[in-house]
Amino acid sequence: MKRSIDIAKEHGFKLFKVDATGAYSQRICSSLGLRTLRRVRYSEYCDEDGVPVFNVPPPHDALAVMALQLP
Repeated sequence: MKRSIDIAKEHGFKLFKVDATGAYSQRICSSLGLRTLRRVRYSEYCDEDGVPVFNVPPPHDALAVMALQLP
């Protein structure tokens, strides 16, 4: 992840964005300075019948859209 951020900086990107799907990747992203812009709980993401689309084991309870503004 750190290398990906470095490559984005080297290429002049101003924003680094991640869709972190698990608790561990969210923790890594947070430790690198990414902020959570939006969280979608898997239990709340349902099909047209109201049935959750994803059955994900704990501790992975949500997708987090995370971003880091680059210098």
